[in-house]
This record gives sequence, C-alpha cells and structure tokens, in this order.
Amino acid sequence: MGWHAIFHEQKVNAETTKSELILVGDSIIKGLLRYQDGWRTLSSFKPLNLGITGDKMQHVLWRCKQIKLPPSVRFVAVMCGVNNIGNDRPEDIAKCIIEIGLSLIKKNEKMKVLIFGILPRDKNRNSIRRFDIAECNAILKNLCEARGENIIFISHDQNEWLE
Repeated sequence: MGWHAIFHEQKVNAETTKSELILVGDSIIKGLLRYQDGWRTLSSFKPLNLGITGDKMQHVLWRCKQIKLPPSVRFVAVMCGVNNIGNDRPEDIAKCIIEIGLSLIKKNEKMKVLIFGILPRDKNRNSIRRFDIAECNAILKNLCEARGENIIFISHDQNEWLE
C-alpha cells in the first residue's frame, strides 16, 4: 500500500475513532504494534497508531494538519524527527515537532500532547548524530516547558541506550 493510501486510511480512522490516545510519528511509532504487552497496558485508552515508516517531521506535520480529531481524543503522543537527523539542524527539527504539537492542540485545547524525545542512534557515543539528537532533545524540552501544561516532553536516559 502506498503512502497516500496509508494516510487516507489513517485519516478516516482518526476522524471516526473512539480512541482517547493517538500515536503519530514515524516507523518507531508504527513499530509499537509489535509489542502486544504494551498495547494491553494502554488498552483502556483504545489507542490508535498513526505511524508511517520513513516519515520525516514535515510529513507528520502535514498529516496532523489534515486530520480532524473527535472529542474522545484526550492524548496524542508524538515521536518523530529521527529521519531528519543529519539533514536538518537540531533547532529546526525541534521547532517543527513543537509545531506538530501546537497544530494538534488547536483541534482540542483540552487535549494533552506528549512529545517524546528522539532516541539515540549509533553505537559510537561521539557520533555527530548522537550530538545532534541530544541538542534537539534539549531544545524540545525547553520549548515544551515554555508552552505550558498541554505540551509535555517525555525524556529518556540517553546513557542507558545502546550499551
């Protein structure tokens, strides 16, 4: 199935969902479907997964601007940006991810947007991508804190990854 067909199916699902939790992003979000234990944990929220493999933050932003969310949606989890590392500046990535969150809040001001930090890449702790990801996450955290209680940054301990 091509990207436009996937988006159209997701758009219909999002606009008719009874879900309280929607997940948007790239392949990392899409891949969460493999972890059935996690889905069982979230089952009371009736989660809807809107991840698309290979999406960059610009694609996620465009998709979020196109969909209408029903009032049942209380939370949207956003994880994207890893496909932009190496091509875009960390501050531009962070600003676009925040724009995704703000575009969603415009659809429902009572909704909470959970912005997940970008997970580390590369086994080499001194890689330029690791530094860019750390910088992007620091900017994201500051931008989320400046926006108030509807946008929440979810961090991870980078020292625990890829040991």
